[in-house]
Amino acid sequence: MDITKLRLEQSLRRFRLLVLSEVIVIVGLVGWLSAEYQANTFMRQWVQQNFWPLDYVLNGYLVAVIGGFLVGWAYTNYKSRRSRDQAILDALRRLI
Repeated sequence: MDITKLRLEQSLRRFRLLVLSEVIVIVGLVGWLSAEYQANTFMRQWVQQNFWPLDYVLNGYLVAVIGGFLVGWAYTNYKSRRSRDQAILDALRRLI
């Protein structure tokens, strides 16, 4: 029972790492496309004439917002893990 639970936790950790790496790659690609959109006037004109909603996605704010959410999530996750580890250490110190 414990081995299956450990394997499940390891696979869940790997899955989370995979999803996080995919999100980072996608945000990087959107940032690259946004930078190209802002530098290329012909691309900007074509998007505004043919598919204007993409203009709001590529204006540069989306990448900044998603990046901010990722940094906030990573910071919160780091702090919660650190506080959980600190609570375990405090409990062990009380036992000794």
